[in-house]
Parts: sequence; C-alpha cells; structure tokens
Amino acid sequence: MADFDTKQITAHIEGRIAATAIEEDPFPHLVIADLLPPEAYEAVLRHWPPDELFRINRSMERKDVNVRRDLADLPEPARSFWTELRAWTTAANRAIALRFAPYARLKYELFLGPRWQELIGEIAHIIGEAHLAYYSGKVGLAPHIDHPKLVTNAFLYCSERHEEEPELGTVLYAGRGFAMPDNKLALTAPLIARLLRRVKVVPYRANLCLAYLNTPRSFHGVDAMDLGDRHRRLLMFGSMLRIKDAVRLFGPEYAPP
Repeated sequence: MADFDTKQITAHIEGRIAATAIEEDPFPHLVIADLLPPEAYEAVLRHWPPDELFRINRSMERKDVNVRRDLADLPEPARSFWTELRAWTTAANRAIALRFAPYARLKYELFLGPRWQELIGEIAHIIGEAHLAYYSGKVGLAPHIDHPKLVTNAFLYCSERHEEEPELGTVLYAGRGFAMPDNKLALTAPLIARLLRRVKVVPYRANLCLAYLNTPRSFHGVDAMDLGDRHRRLLMFGSMLRIKDAVRLFGPEYAPP
C-alpha cells in the first residue's frame, strides 16, 4: 500500500518485540507497548470494518472476522490496507515465535515427557491468519487455555480511547499444580477457586499487545461485565503447528477442528 513503508513498519514492530522483556509469571508472555507506529495504529482504527461484517463466535462470546477471507471485497482503500496489515502481523508472529523459542519445553514436556525434544523432531510453525474481533454487551471469559495446535498467540488492543482501562484487560492465572491438555474442559467457579490463582491483569490500552506461549498452563480470561454499546476490540494473530504434527504429537483426539 503506497501510504505505508512496509519495511519501516515491520522494523518498528520487530524492534518493539525485541526490546520488551519476557515475563515468566504465570507463564511466558510479553506486554508490548506501542507495537505499531502511531500512524499505522490510527489507520487500524480508521479502517475498522463495519459491525455487519463480523460473525458471531459463540464459543468465545464475541464477533470476529478473518482479515484475509472476510475483508477481501471491501472497497478501496480499506481492502489494500488490510492486505498490507497481514504483512505486519506476519512479521510480528515470526519475531514473537523467535522470542519464545527458548521456552519450548514448557509447551511440550507435559504432553510428551522428558524425551520431548527427540519426539517433536523438526517441526515447522505455520504463521496463522490475522483476525479482528470485538466484544460488546455482557461479556466474560472463564479461565482457559488455547487449543494445543496453537504455539504462540497475540492480542493487539484496538481501543479508540487514550486512557488505560484495566477492567477491560486480560486476566492471567497460575495453576496451583494444575495444567490442562486442551480447552475442552469447562472450569466451574469452585474448580477455578481451588485450582487457579489470579496473578495479574494486562490492561486494555490503545496499541498495547499481549503475546504469550500457549502451554498447558497458559490460563487466561476476561472478567464478567456489561459493556453496553462499548466495543472491546482486538487484532489477533499467532503461530501454530501443522495439522499432521499436532496429530502426531498429541494424538488424533487433538486434531484441530
């Protein structure tokens, strides 16, 4: 897209990811301020798609769109902008995966045991699709982990406000000796109180990115609240295993949906 210098923007993104310290409590994660240059972030807000393009995702209690698939027919300049943005998220995914590579044991050892390095062999990570999502009305996500095919995940908060809003952020939890292989087990309130400890909230703030390694202990959620007409908006992107590798490592019962 002529309005943006892709190399300059991806260099900014890679620099911000490289400059941010990894936090290990309760699981490896990055809280990256100002992931995008100001003009690029403002363009995300300016070109944000109309609500009618978003589809209901009942499992996550939100509405979302796949940037590549669902925004391809938008009129210009929005169509070109979202095509450009995919180059930015691809660069971010690669840089994030590189930062978390030294922590791979935390993802695989609980599944595969002490021989995990031998068993995983040479695996390739797929750069995942970029998605836009928003929450409105009554929301709340109980503590959960992501599907084991996902290696890294990232949320860029797309707030239109300048102030920080911790109550709209993402809650990170530590397991009290507890881990889960996938996200199919619904944790009840008594189990949450017994098995998990609330550690921190990554606040909802414009251009702030939460990125993390998806492990059997990467519990996160969103507090229950009523947003009314307000939209809690996210740009989501990540890296994942190939389906054949996910099945080989975790078994056919963990074949991605």
